[in-house]
Amino acid sequence: MSYDKPTYSTTYRTALCEVAGLEVFSAHHVQHHSYADDIQGHVATLPHQASTTAPRLQHCITDVADWCGSKRLQLNELKTELLWFGSSVALYSLTQSDMTINRKEDVIQPVSTVSDLGVHLDSELSTSSPLP
Repeated sequence: MSYDKPTYSTTYRTALCEVAGLEVFSAHHVQHHSYADDIQGHVATLPHQASTTAPRLQHCITDVADWCGSKRLQLNELKTELLWFGSSVALYSLTQSDMTINRKEDVIQPVSTVSDLGVHLDSELSTSSPLP
C-alpha cells in the first residue's frame, strides 16, 4: 500500500488542527493558523503580562510536541521561532527570561526577524531593517 505525500500532509495537518488545534492550542489560550506543514501560534499580551505568556507558550509547545510524538511524528524545534512584536520601549522593558522559552534541553530564544509566507517581519513591524 502506498501513500501519496500530499494526501498524507493534508491528513496530518487536518488531524493536527483538529486535535492539537482545538484541544492543545485552545487549552493554552493560544490562537493559531496553519498551512502546508506549518502551524503558527500567536498570543496578544500586555508588557506587564509577558512573564506569564512565555510559560503558557512553553506548555503549549510541549503539548504539541507530545501530541506529535504520540503519532510518531517529531516537532522540529530547530525550526521553531519566537518573535515578540511591540514598540521599542515595550520590548526594551521585557527581561530575557520573559521572552525566552525553555523546553527540556532546548532553549528557544526570540529572533529579531521572521519570514512568514515570504513576508519579512521584524519585532517592531518596521521596514527599516534590511531584508535577508
